[in-house]
Amino acid sequence: MRSGGPFCLGARARSLAQRYIDKLDKLCVLIGRYSVNFMVKGSDKMQRTITRTSITASLGLAVALAAALFASGSPLPALATPDVAPVLIEGASNKTCQELQGAGQSWSELKVDPPQIGTFSNGTLTVTITNLTNTKTFDWSSNIGVDAVFVKAGSAGSYLYVYDPPTESTGDDGLTSPGAGVTNQISHIAFCYDPGAGPTPPPTPTPVPATQTPAPTPTPAPTPTLAPTVAPTATPAPTALGAVQLPATGGSSGSPAGSAAWILLAAGVAAMLVGARAVTRGKRD
Repeated sequence: MRSGGPFCLGARARSLAQRYIDKLDKLCVLIGRYSVNFMVKGSDKMQRTITRTSITASLGLAVALAAALFASGSPLPALATPDVAPVLIEGASNKTCQELQGAGQSWSELKVDPPQIGTFSNGTLTVTITNLTNTKTFDWSSNIGVDAVFVKAGSAGSYLYVYDPPTESTGDDGLTSPGAGVTNQISHIAFCYDPGAGPTPPPTPTPVPATQTPAPTPTPAPTPTLAPTVAPTATPAPTALGAVQLPATGGSSGSPAGSAAWILLAAGVAAMLVGARAVTRGKRD
């Protein structure tokens, strides 16, 4: 449960309550005497009357105590209690968080002076104070973990609420200062925290190197194979009937084959001339 201030009666309230308790004691003595007498006589009706009288007296005492509390101005008891028990810092010494920190700790401080309801921040720690009553009790909440809260009061001392160790806190209820009633009121509140206690940043993602896909090697186009050029074979022309196919004259004129060719050609021409003259003569005859 969260905190609330201790319930104490002021001097005036204790005086009024004691006065009513004394009167109630006298009334109880008288009721006891009457109860004994009537029980001896065996009167059931009178026993019931005495019982009702006892209940009425008890209710009267409860009302008297409540009236005494309101008359003295003392706060009613709180329903909650702090998460940790406070440590008494004696005297009116105005200590800082650095002076109050434990071994191995390094505290920074957010100071609220004077204490008041609202939200307060120094850029790292943000604290909201609520339910400040008679400058004596209050609740608080924060955005990051707080190691301790120093409730500074007067000469009757101050309270230090230490949360870390074991663990930091982000809120508590009913913190108060030493002293009964509304005495030794709070002068200021100091919230002690670790300098690096900011919100935990999200982890930085590790960059994954991009996998480079090698560019495909172009496949060289196949070199076309040139088909060998075949010279067309000349088809020999058909030889006309009666014509004499002359041999090729590709040889040199000085070779024997060339000379024979020319002789055959001359003989052929001569034969043609002889034949033509014979035909012409025959037509004349």
